[in-house]
Amino acid sequence: MADPFPKPILPYLEGKIGELRMLRFWSKVDIRAPEECWEWQASLTTSGYGRFKIASHVQVTASRLALIAHKKDEGGGLHVLHHCDNPKCCNPHHLYFGTVQDNVNDKVERGRCRSGDQSGANNGAAKINEQQLELIVSRFKKGWNNKQIAADLPIGHAMVSKIRCGNMWQEQAAKLGWKPAPQFKRKAA
Repeated sequence: MADPFPKPILPYLEGKIGELRMLRFWSKVDIRAPEECWEWQASLTTSGYGRFKIASHVQVTASRLALIAHKKDEGGGLHVLHHCDNPKCCNPHHLYFGTVQDNVNDKVERGRCRSGDQSGANNGAAKINEQQLELIVSRFKKGWNNKQIAADLPIGHAMVSKIRCGNMWQEQAAKLGWKPAPQFKRKAA
């Protein structure tokens, strides 16, 4: 992942204050052997990338600062990418400048691209797996109510109801022999 709007960093690294900023920055990095990842030990973004407050009003991505400070080059508006595929890594030898397309190609190459079937357990937001769905369907067939079914599962009775009515996991439940009653099916808009 890259900064969506790269900020100029080099001006903040000039002079004695810039040296102090870099000392503070590197104190938050677990520096190891040159071939290993140097992981950021402080604040992270929701995506898992390090973030550093370079000035009272400016935050930058830690990996971006590490590469720019090492190369003494802003990268001409390019993004900072990781060879190691570790968002917390700040080892300048694992980082490089690249375009948005380079980032997309890297994502596809490493199998992190959301393409193909996103239904059921293939969906990154799925709360249950195929085995749990099988258990739910078997309980439907035994006549259990939604609250009884959800009691020992990581979902609530409302989601069980959606599965029962065919509004979620419909294809997978059908393969297990579950067909919702016609009056419960969601109407097409």
